[in-house]
Amino acid sequence: MIGNFGDFIFEVSDKKIFTFSKISLENKVRIAKHNIIGKPQLTEFLGVETGAISLEINLKKYQGVDPRKEYEKLIKTMEEGIVSPLIIGDMPIGENWIITSISQEWNKIFNNGVVISINGTIKLEEYL
Repeated sequence: MIGNFGDFIFEVSDKKIFTFSKISLENKVRIAKHNIIGKPQLTEFLGVETGAISLEINLKKYQGVDPRKEYEKLIKTMEEGIVSPLIIGDMPIGENWIITSISQEWNKIFNNGVVISINGTIKLEEYL
């Protein structure tokens, strides 16, 4: 097992490949700029923003998963506002995360509309 996000297990085995190909993490702070006549702006530190993660998930039917079904489950998780920890290896990344967006690119569709391959991006935001 590579890790998991709630009920979604990232794994590579001889029967199934369900994992991400790239993970991007973003941490930012909030600042305010104050204009002062005749002087440079003053920058004020306001605090930390919630973290953001982007996962590229490429699923293929011949790798033991049904891409369309898995993406439908991801969309349902997003629409229900389910909050889950993201664990990579045995280490949690942050605390709790919520899916904020899902994009999909259906690459191969066979006869009768069977989707063979979907490349997608799942965006998560830290949920405090």
